[in-house]
Order: sequence, then structure tokens, then C-alpha cells
Amino acid sequence: MVNFIDVLDRAATGPMMTQKEFDVKVFIPALRKVLKKYDIKWDKKEVVNTEDALADKIFEAAVEFYSEVGTYITDTERIIKFTKSEVLEAVENAPKEAYLGEGTDRCVMKGRMPDSDELPHCHVGSGTNTREEVALRFVESYARISKAKTISIPIINTPGHIRTAAGCCRCTNGNLCRYPGYAVLKGRVQKSRETGSCYH
Repeated sequence: MVNFIDVLDRAATGPMMTQKEFDVKVFIPALRKVLKKYDIKWDKKEVVNTEDALADKIFEAAVEFYSEVGTYITDTERIIKFTKSEVLEAVENAPKEAYLGEGTDRCVMKGRMPDSDELPHCHVGSGTNTREEVALRFVESYARISKAKTISIPIINTPGHIRTAAGCCRCTNGNLCRYPGYAVLKGRVQKSRETGSCYH
């Protein structure tokens, strides 16, 4: 099974091309190919699909599409590639639940089947790479959503963080090295809502 170090290696050594070349020569042709092959069409009258057969087709198309296209890294202009068997193995072995948060705010995010009676887990936020003042406004807005159980806080792009941190472990994600803005954003979450929330 592909491990995290394998992914980092492929991120550093994968095929190189500009984003425009990737979009025009790889992404769009592969997308058109699977849409035609699996006859996938959007029904405007049914936003949420309830057909098992269509769900199966979409899954097969997604696996084929991703194994052909991979993940494009805009910063390094490289592509991380995975075979179809690697993708299926990762899906099979993916965790069914994840524990987030700390102390009394710790909670679990579970995989949920379509016919489950359990309410969906409400998660807000993103890993957006931005300036501190913008990140603080994002977090305050996220924290005001009362139904949110977990919050992803943005990455603060400061000198010596994202760009220079990448060199220390051949990693394209500065999160692995250090996150100077975490404490600031954590404090803003706690200030913006009375009840606790998991954040990461």
C-alpha cells in the first residue's frame, strides 16, 4: 500500500508541466473521456442522486479518471500519479472515522451511508492559504455557525512558513514543518463562540 512518504516522493519527482498544459492536455480530455464512456449526464431536476446504478457508474468513472489524471501541484508544477489498483486499495483501507479536537471538545467524524438515519456531520472551513488578517475573519465567521461540529482553519502564509519550510523535508505542505498561526486562530475560535468546537 502507498504510504505518506511514497506520496511525498512522487510529489517531488512526478511529471512536470504548466497548469495550462495540465488542464488542456490531461484534465479536460480525461474528463470528457469518462463522461462519454460511462454516459454520465447531469439531471437538473434531481440535484441529489438516489439511483444505485448511477452511483456505481460515477464511482467507476471517478477511479478511472483519477488514476489517469492524478493530483496537480500548482506550486511545483508536478503531478502525483497513482495506479487504479493503488486508488482502490486506498479506498478500501481508508479510515471509517476520524477523531478531531482536544479535551472536552474532542469529537468523531464518521463515514455515513446514504440511507443512514444519523444526521450528517457538519464541517466548515478550508485549508486556504492566506494572510493573517483575512484568516482571522474567516475563522470568526466559521465559529458563528452554530451547527458546525468541526472547523478547518486557514494556513497563514508568512515568510519562512510555506515557501521556505518545504525545503526541510521535501514537502510541499508547510503544515508538516510548523504552523505559527494555529494558536492565534484557535483563540479566535474560542472567543467567537460560547460552546466548544473541534478545529484543525
